[in-house]
Amino acid sequence: MGLLLSLPQLFGSALEPPLALLAQAGHGRALLRGGGAALTLATLLAAFSDGYLLLLVALLAASPASGMFVGLAQTALQNIARDAAYVGYVEVSSGLARHLATEVGRLFADMAG
Repeated sequence: MGLLLSLPQLFGSALEPPLALLAQAGHGRALLRGGGAALTLATLLAAFSDGYLLLLVALLAASPASGMFVGLAQTALQNIARDAAYVGYVEVSSGLARHLATEVGRLFADMAG
């Protein structure tokens, strides 16, 4: 049980620096998409695993995939928020939903592009 909980964390920690260097080198979008896909597959594998070894493999795959997906998504959102140049006002009216829909639409369009 100790290996099941500790090995994925050690494996993810060992892979995080090279993956971060790849993201800084301009491969961030590919790593973000790959991390999301790998995390999805690792979660499905963990859900349908019928033994210790298969569960260990699933968790070993999930740890770096989670770091890629969550960390890079957070960085992308911070970059978009910084570039959006918010004025710093709060609008409480019917136009707020339209403004938020526009910002969310830009977020998804930027991440998909």
